[in-house]
Amino acid sequence: MLMKNWMHLSKQLCSVAVVTVLALSIAGCPATTPPTGDPPPGQTLDADGDGVIDADDNCADTPEGATVGTDGCEIPAVVIEDDDSDGVANDDDDCPNPPTGELANASGCAASERDTDGDGVNDDADQCPSTPSTVTIDASGCPVGDPEAEDGDGDGVGDDIDQCLSTPARATVDANGCSDTERDTDGDGVMDADDTCSETPDGETVNGDGCSASQLGTPGGGGPGGPTAVCGNGSVEAGEGCDDGNTNSGDGCSSVCQAEVAGPTNNSCGSPAIAEDGTQDFSTIGATTDGPDEPAMCDFFGRTQVEADVWYTYTATCSGEVVVSLCGSNFDTKMAVYDGVGCPSNAAMACSDDDCGTAKGNIESRVSFQAAQGDEYMIRIGGFNSAQGDGGRLTITCGASACGTTANDCFGAATDGSSGCDDATCCDTVCAVDQYCCDVAWDSFCASEAEGLCTAGWPTCQVGIGSCQIPRENGGCGTVDCCNTVCDEDPFCCINGWDDNCVNGANSTCFLTCGARSGDCFTGHEDAGCNAVSCCELVCPDDPFCCETVWDADCATKANEVCR
Repeated sequence: MLMKNWMHLSKQLCSVAVVTVLALSIAGCPATTPPTGDPPPGQTLDADGDGVIDADDNCADTPEGATVGTDGCEIPAVVIEDDDSDGVANDDDDCPNPPTGELANASGCAASERDTDGDGVNDDADQCPSTPSTVTIDASGCPVGDPEAEDGDGDGVGDDIDQCLSTPARATVDANGCSDTERDTDGDGVMDADDTCSETPDGETVNGDGCSASQLGTPGGGGPGGPTAVCGNGSVEAGEGCDDGNTNSGDGCSSVCQAEVAGPTNNSCGSPAIAEDGTQDFSTIGATTDGPDEPAMCDFFGRTQVEADVWYTYTATCSGEVVVSLCGSNFDTKMAVYDGVGCPSNAAMACSDDDCGTAKGNIESRVSFQAAQGDEYMIRIGGFNSAQGDGGRLTITCGASACGTTANDCFGAATDGSSGCDDATCCDTVCAVDQYCCDVAWDSFCASEAEGLCTAGWPTCQVGIGSCQIPRENGGCGTVDCCNTVCDEDPFCCINGWDDNCVNGANSTCFLTCGARSGDCFTGHEDAGCNAVSCCELVCPDDPFCCETVWDADCATKANEVCR
């Protein structure tokens, strides 16, 4: 920050009309050439050698080496005072005595001296740095809301203090009700979910990863961050998490000099964790793949392996149907179940990729199988295409049904966090779309789904709400029949917002991309759908992308396989 402010100040000093002598010389200032003219015949051009001809020189005996103005007179030196050496001149420094070693912003203030959101808690201690000053806060700077307040987006933060009122369903949020995709903690224009450098100093320009020059270093060592990082030189430089002198992975420091996360303790099939009935959290961050390929049971979208896997043992507590669910996990999961314990020697007895309901955002896994009480099973949890996550939910139920057997009102969230609701028909309807509601908890989102799926239709499907073919932040659209159809498949569209996925759903469901005006089914083209309705309807259920977004080469290949 010091160098950044000093360089900025130097440019300002170099650009003024008169040349200023600094107490410290400023490198890079262009040489000053005072205006000259043709002297009268026989007149000495510049007797004192100060660069101003005698005809224009009001100070004829300027000392050698002095800096002068256009009148030939010496300009006094200007001294920039910066008592705390933070790169901000005293006159502009709002915090003249920052703590030693703390980075100051453009106003000269360190995090322990500034309160960006004005809530009375300084930035270094503020766990909610964007809290409005009008709300009540706790000692950590986070809002304290009314426990009875409405919670429209179902994120657990009441609308009275929720700064992000349209949070995606079941996303993890902070005390302000905002998920990583909705907040920009350091205010650099890059959301936290995509920000590699989460504490960029105020006012610094960042790249697409949210990192400024002071955080990554600059070529040639010209910036505050020092030289460009060189992975493998044994020195931890700006932007590196580690540097052990090599570019190997698997030794704690990756090939791009970032610290490698140690794999979970149940990373190996030889050291599984114990799973029991109920819900428990899990993580696959840092997991490797050690289970067998499963071409018979686990072939989904051409991928047969359960990658980046962790392992559990489960002993059945009943004789009957066992359901193993990953619904509500925050990444693209894949799961297999094996009969018996130990590293598998036989093929999986069940496998799942995307089975947590019919909603379009479903990417979590769920299996069911018949078990005998006391029998043991191995549960293998990984990700599709090597996906990993630290927000996994594993829920196991044995011989129990959540529909019609609980006291939970279908149109209100369960206060005890239990699953299912008291109307079996409505419960089954909701869970067919969103299995989370029957496997994990009947939350406010499930209650909203029930209101749309179990009554005459979605309240947000009304004339005048807006075009079904234009995305917007509020839910629903104005073509009522189309809106109801789309929201029955993807409740998000009527509860949270009518986004691009909802528009695609409306286009494919209601505005007929399968028809004579669409392109050839056997040739890729930029529009969605194709001109042979029967063929189009065979391809699109297997690959909705073909009728929602574009009929590409994969769609044409599929058409050649199933329609000829």
